[in-house]
Amino acid sequence: MEVREYQQRAIYFLSKSKRGILKAPAGAGKTHIAASALAVCLSRRRGVADVEIMVNTREQVEQMQSACDRFPVIKEKAHLQIYCAAGAPMGSKPDLLIVDECHRAGADGWSAKIRQAESARWGLSATPFCGDSDRDYLVSHLFGNNLHSIKRDALVDHGHLAKAKVVWHDVQSATASQAIEELSDQLIASRRRKMAWMFRTEDGERKQTSQCKWQAAQKLGIWENPDRDAHIELIARQSMDAGDHTIVLIGSIEHGKRLADSIDGAELIYSKMGAKKRADVIARFRDGSLKCMIGTSAIEEGFDAPIANVIIMAGCGRSERKAIQSTGRVLRPHDGKACGIIHDFRDGFHPMLQRQSQARARIYRQLNYY
Repeated sequence: MEVREYQQRAIYFLSKSKRGILKAPAGAGKTHIAASALAVCLSRRRGVADVEIMVNTREQVEQMQSACDRFPVIKEKAHLQIYCAAGAPMGSKPDLLIVDECHRAGADGWSAKIRQAESARWGLSATPFCGDSDRDYLVSHLFGNNLHSIKRDALVDHGHLAKAKVVWHDVQSATASQAIEELSDQLIASRRRKMAWMFRTEDGERKQTSQCKWQAAQKLGIWENPDRDAHIELIARQSMDAGDHTIVLIGSIEHGKRLADSIDGAELIYSKMGAKKRADVIARFRDGSLKCMIGTSAIEEGFDAPIANVIIMAGCGRSERKAIQSTGRVLRPHDGKACGIIHDFRDGFHPMLQRQSQARARIYRQLNYY
C-alpha cells in the first residue's frame, strides 16, 4: 500500500513517542498510519512485545487487523490483540496500547482499560479535543499531547479527500411547534409532581424546565415529525434516483425504522442488530448494490465506505465532534466523487432546534464546507 508524504510524517512522530495523539480527519488513513508506526517500533525491538489495539466497532477490528497483516514484523514480534472497547479484556498490561477514536476515553470501560497500559499509549482521532473541558482534560491526561495533526484542507487541496458541499432545507411545522409546547408543559408538570425537590431553587427549576423542553423538542420535532420526515424521504429518493450512495444519519432506532419502511430500497443498521445481518447490509452498501443506508451512531465514527457521497443529517444537535465525525463518512476519496454532499435542516419551528441548526452552520463554515 502506498504511503503518502503526509502519512510518512505522522508515522515518524508516532513511532518516536511512547505517548501521544495523532489527530487526522476521516479518510486520512489513521489505521494504516498506526499499523505502519507499530511496524517501525517493532523493527527496532529485540524481543516480542505485548500490543493491544482498542477500537469502537466490529468493522474497525477487521480494518485494523487487515492493516496489521500487511507487516510481517508485526506477526513476528508482537503478541497482538485487537478488540472492541465493549469487550476489552481487563487485567492485562500491554507494552503498547493503541486506542482508535480516543476521544471516547471517558466512556464506560474505556478509561479503566486505558490506565492499565502503564508504559506506552497512542491515541487516534479526528476530534481528540473539541472544547468539552472535562473530556478534553481526561484525554490529555491519558494520552499526553497532540503529537501531530493532519489538516483536512491540505488533503482536499492535494485531492486526498473530497470537498464538502452543504445543502440546507428549511423546515416549518406549525403542528409540531404546538405539540412540542403541549408535551413540554406535561413533562414539566409530571417531573414537578415526582421530583418537587429539584425545583426548589431558581437554578434547579431552570435546569429541569430546560431538560423537559429539550425532550419534547427532540421527540416531536425530530423523531416524530411527519413534515420533517417528508423532506428526508424526498431527498433520499432523489439521491437514489440520481445514482448516489446515501447515508441517512438518525438519533433514534424507532425513527430509523419508520424511515426504512417509507423509503423503498433503504435499510437500517444499528449497533445491537445481528452481526450477520449487519455485515450483509454494510457489504452491500460498500459494493454499491444498496443505495441507501440508514444508521445510528453505529456508523457515525470509523465507518469506512468511500462509495458514500451523500449524507442526510436527519438527527439534531450542536456538537462539533459529532458534526466532524458524521460528515467525514462522505468525504473519503472515490472514483468519480467530486464532493461529498451534506443535507441538513434549518428547524425554524422551535427556538431550541433553530439554535442547534445555527450552531451546525457555524461549524460547517469553520470547516470550510461550502
